[in-house]
Amino acid sequence: MAAHDRLSVEAQAPWEALGVSRATYYRRKAIAVAAGTVAATATDATAPPSALGSPQGTKPAFVVTDMMLARARVKRRKPTQFVNPFLPSPLLHPPSATPKRGGTLAQDQSLCDVGNWAGAGLSGMWAGLWGAENIAFPGYAFLSALAQVAEYRRIGEVFSTEMTRKWIKLQASGDEDKTDRIKELTDELTRLGVQDQFRRVVLHDVWFGRSHLYIDFGTSEDRDELKFPIGDGRDEASRLKIKPGSLKYIKAIEPLWIYPTNYNSTNALSQDWYEPNSWFVQGYEVHVSRLLKFVGREIPDAWKPAYSFGGLPLTMQVKARVDHWLRTNQSVSDLTHSFSVSGLKTDLGAANMEGAEQLFKRAEMFNAMRDNSGLFLLNKETEEFFNVATPLGGLSELQAQSLEFICAASGLPLLKFTGISPSGLNATSEFEMKSWYENVHAYQEQLFRPNLTTVINFAMLNIWGHTDPDITFAFEPLHSLDEVQLATVRKTESDTHQTYVDLGAVSPEEVRRAIAGDPDSVYQGLDPDDLPDLREEEIEGLAIKGATPVIDPSDEEAEPSAEDEAFAFDRASIREIDVDGRLHVGSCNISREGCAPYLGREVPSWESFGLNPDQIYMFYRDPLELRQAISSFNKMPILDRHWPAFGDNFASEVQRFVVGATGESAVFEPPYLKNSLCVWSADAIDLIQSGDKCELSCGYRWVPVLEPGITADGVRFAGRMTQLQGNHLALVDRGRNPGCAVAQEGEDD
Repeated sequence: MAAHDRLSVEAQAPWEALGVSRATYYRRKAIAVAAGTVAATATDATAPPSALGSPQGTKPAFVVTDMMLARARVKRRKPTQFVNPFLPSPLLHPPSATPKRGGTLAQDQSLCDVGNWAGAGLSGMWAGLWGAENIAFPGYAFLSALAQVAEYRRIGEVFSTEMTRKWIKLQASGDEDKTDRIKELTDELTRLGVQDQFRRVVLHDVWFGRSHLYIDFGTSEDRDELKFPIGDGRDEASRLKIKPGSLKYIKAIEPLWIYPTNYNSTNALSQDWYEPNSWFVQGYEVHVSRLLKFVGREIPDAWKPAYSFGGLPLTMQVKARVDHWLRTNQSVSDLTHSFSVSGLKTDLGAANMEGAEQLFKRAEMFNAMRDNSGLFLLNKETEEFFNVATPLGGLSELQAQSLEFICAASGLPLLKFTGISPSGLNATSEFEMKSWYENVHAYQEQLFRPNLTTVINFAMLNIWGHTDPDITFAFEPLHSLDEVQLATVRKTESDTHQTYVDLGAVSPEEVRRAIAGDPDSVYQGLDPDDLPDLREEEIEGLAIKGATPVIDPSDEEAEPSAEDEAFAFDRASIREIDVDGRLHVGSCNISREGCAPYLGREVPSWESFGLNPDQIYMFYRDPLELRQAISSFNKMPILDRHWPAFGDNFASEVQRFVVGATGESAVFEPPYLKNSLCVWSADAIDLIQSGDKCELSCGYRWVPVLEPGITADGVRFAGRMTQLQGNHLALVDRGRNPGCAVAQEGEDD
């Protein structure tokens, strides 16, 4: 080819050499470069499409380069300018809540230096890793918006409700009865609505990280008076400032209306370090003693100015978990909404032919009429319908896990947050709820007690003009027992009291005093000293345990003395009168196995055992001991009263009381010890027949063994009666043992 011909060809444009338009040329070149098959040179661009790295007649393959992967790995983030989160934002409070002298938090040089130092450490890599949203205070406007979201609101409502649900119990120490005072104070706290205002305090603390309780003494419009302190309710300032009847109301206020003014940021050793001594409330400067601050979650000092001297809102603490839950929930919802995709296998080449619009109209018609009860027609030769469904297994577990993350961050049990009880074999939330109640109680002590004590002090001053240090309060336990559990606890307490009384560790009077002072007892309020006088019953052995013990002060005879010997008295009878006027009893119950009460001084050698002489003790009469003592109950004298009978005192003391004798047929037939009787005295017989003294009570020597136990009938006792020896049988009105009574003629034993 001639030189001028070659120059003519080389001068041609590359698209002209290929016989294509300029746009087509560059489009093919871009495809080739993106596929990585050619270099971006003019020579390569002149090649026909079939030569751009692909076999003849095929389209170039899409190749992902390393540069494309590197760019894809970079997390997309909106370009933002770093803002120091340690310094207060001018948008923290609304304009009406800030002082007129400036719209930003009062800052001295020390505060600015700390904030700038902290911000410098946070900018750079740390801010990139954490993200500003997770560490910077978002402001009260944003937190107020989050309080409308169900998840955040639910957390606040659960905490506020649980912490004030059972509320407090006022109580008094000392011996003085202050029931009336406690009632007056309770009525005053009810008038002020303390319980409801503290519920609102918890809501504000959860949503905003800080809350305030304003105490008004009729000075809400007095700008000068609001600046002065009123003390804590117990100091001299409170007694001078607060007069009876001056306390009007208390009110919980959201922190966005309360702006900190003066605070100490120069001396970290000072007690008021980083603690404002006054607050600015929409044009009014209020002293801290009138506007009590509540912060449930403290933050480091460096962050306090940025948080307007509040704490960490629980809303911020759980925000990342709530966001995760919302994304998961939305993703599951979207997936279940369109979990299946329908398709039609057909000749798509028809889409480029004349009449292709019918193909698309057909698809549109199918989508418009798609329904389980609809009908879809196919060409059986060239078309095939198919459906691709997404597996839905595990979605509920993902949602449940997201909810658990929220509960873990907030400290709420899943049952309280969702109302869903655990499922599965032996599933229970008992221990989870117990831990929750313990956490709530700790939170009450931390958040409520200091300021609630102040409010109660002010209420006392408002009622009486002075405080009463003996009146305090305790938070009611949230966990309550059901009726069965409560009955079990009461039974255990009763058994414990009885055991201590039997052992002599406490007296019945002390037990009565404890029961009367128990606010949960049905006997609460009883007078511990107003004991029932059961004189006769106690003399005869039927005294109710706990009653005032007495002895027989007979006007006719002196009290018998037996030094180290003591006698127990029981009873029984059956009747028949012979021709000489004597009363015969063929078989009569004179004693029985079982427990009976005895005064401490009735127990032999009671001093050596350390027994209380005026206390009642239960002793068990063992059937084995009765069997061994049968012979000693034969030929005993029958007396018209109890009196120890000895050979050396018979003529001088015992003979005047003798009215008969027992027989020689003593036998033990469980549970009774029986014997025959003969009564000689006409006066005694008349008393038996009239019913004035229709029973018999046995007296005997015995040796006590202090071994506490319980009978088969469930009766507890302090010791056992051993080495029984019969001494006498006495006519009595009533005795210790039921079933040992004189029967009428013809009746069974």
